[in-house]
Amino acid sequence: MSDVVDQPSEEPAVSSDGSAKVSRSFFQADLVSRPAALCLGLTMVLALAARLLVSICLHPLRIGWDPALHLMCAALICQGKLPYVDMFDVNPPLIWYINTLPASLAAFFNAPLPLSFNLFLLFLIALAGLLSAYVIVEKLPRRDLFVNFGVLFGLLFFNFFLTVDFGQREEIFVLLFTPFAFFRMARWQGEKLNLSLAIIFGLVGAVGIFMKHYFVLNFVFFELFCCFYYRLKAFRRAQFLTLLKPLLAPEILTIGCLGLAYLAHFFFLPAAVRHNYFDFLVPAFARGYYFWDTSVTNCIATPYKRDIFLIFTACGALALGLVRFYPVFGWLVSFGLASVVVYLMQFKGWAYQDIPVTAAAYMIAWGLVGALVSLLVTRLSPSTFGQGRQEKGCSAKSFSSPATIAAYGLALLLAGSCLFTARDEITLTAGFPSFDMALLGYRGTTPMMDIEGPFTESILKNSKTDDPIVFISNAVAPGFPITMQLRRRAGSRHLHVCILSVLQYIRSGSVRDVETKRLLDYDPLVVKELGEDILKNKPPLVYLQEAPIKNDYFLPYDFVKRYLYRYKEVEPIINFSVYKLENPDAPAPVLPPLSRNEVK
Repeated sequence: MSDVVDQPSEEPAVSSDGSAKVSRSFFQADLVSRPAALCLGLTMVLALAARLLVSICLHPLRIGWDPALHLMCAALICQGKLPYVDMFDVNPPLIWYINTLPASLAAFFNAPLPLSFNLFLLFLIALAGLLSAYVIVEKLPRRDLFVNFGVLFGLLFFNFFLTVDFGQREEIFVLLFTPFAFFRMARWQGEKLNLSLAIIFGLVGAVGIFMKHYFVLNFVFFELFCCFYYRLKAFRRAQFLTLLKPLLAPEILTIGCLGLAYLAHFFFLPAAVRHNYFDFLVPAFARGYYFWDTSVTNCIATPYKRDIFLIFTACGALALGLVRFYPVFGWLVSFGLASVVVYLMQFKGWAYQDIPVTAAAYMIAWGLVGALVSLLVTRLSPSTFGQGRQEKGCSAKSFSSPATIAAYGLALLLAGSCLFTARDEITLTAGFPSFDMALLGYRGTTPMMDIEGPFTESILKNSKTDDPIVFISNAVAPGFPITMQLRRRAGSRHLHVCILSVLQYIRSGSVRDVETKRLLDYDPLVVKELGEDILKNKPPLVYLQEAPIKNDYFLPYDFVKRYLYRYKEVEPIINFSVYKLENPDAPAPVLPPLSRNEVK
């Protein structure tokens, strides 16, 4: 077999400049012709994007609670509202800035906000796929094509399983970081990359990394893996200049510049924005974020969560055995491990926070399938392997090689699968009860199940399109996404009152310092602002969460008597008291002014 394959070494071979050369083994398939590689890459991205487009168009109002909240904030910014002043949420504003694009397009075309957002996300998925495919075909060794394309398929395929978490920042991060990671692999492997490409991939990666400060850890883990894998000899010889050269590449500098610009922009925001965010929301959540803490069991052992960790563990263990042949597995395992650390650091057990782990598991699993394809193709053409062909080139013979035939065959299989499953979903959706979106001022219909919930009938019956409604809840749901889906406006600057739970946690703690007192002084202010918005906007419906808001947080303020005197309480819905506007001009009751002294 020595004339068929190169013998694998025990560690990456290192060139004179310290860069690693990936050793070859019986897993590496013969070269795929460039046309076949392009065909497979384009088919994979476009077919899966088209398949996802079908689902999006069949469900134009489907969106999750957190993406709906961020999209609402973006829509308000497009209307000239100030973040942290005219709408309150603790999340950093980058996702809102990005979402102003789909929000603006929805307003311009009179399209549903969820549909515009989902189409924008589809654009990001296609962009991530095309950028990754370009690097795989043009900048990475062609012998690794099936494995790298398997990873790409996993990146595209996992999006189909997110449903209500479709559009979470974790998903956007994975989508934008993956093409950047492929590009960095090419950089570490010594590929010559022009400045324009470096800036483009650096910008794409930076937007993903800065979605949340936690994601910087994924970036650090990735670069550490590359340092050890591709610069092993440099570590041994202390060739630090060789080591640092890829770390000072234009794409890394682009990330640094964008990060500094993002931080600097806060200094140019209006003073009220800076005050509310840095003097109130950030320090309050820094102390009270533990309110939602859970247990390790709930984080990883519940049935719908543990499976993904088991899959990642099993596939990651297999992939580690192939790292010396396929470095892509190394960065995926390091990325997945960093994602597990980030998930456990947050310690909430919320399913969307393990999306990067899910993505890593899918990409590793399908990368292993790609390795299997490489092995099968290699066994079919042993005599054509290792006969002096260039890594990115191909001879005339490669146009008829088993690897090239396999690439065309996989492209055809993938396109056919997408076509048949799309037809099945169209047939299935046609049998669902539908909702006429003309009632909301849009064209078309949507499956009723996408908007059906405890509050749907109440909202449709007692309010009109573009009416303000108020959900007073210590969670994003159930106010979102139903407020957006039914084209109602948020009737208060406080889109939710999670901040009250944060302050309650601080109040119940043992720390009694000046900062605690300062933060707790905001409690009656939040209540007052919420009540004043109701009095000013006169929303036809107010949904007040009974526990813990009405029966605990609002008790010291007599909130119902003070701010809901124009409303009649009607039949409750689950854990919410429902107040319907009855007398918009009723005079205010005579009550003592709201003061901090009323806080128990």
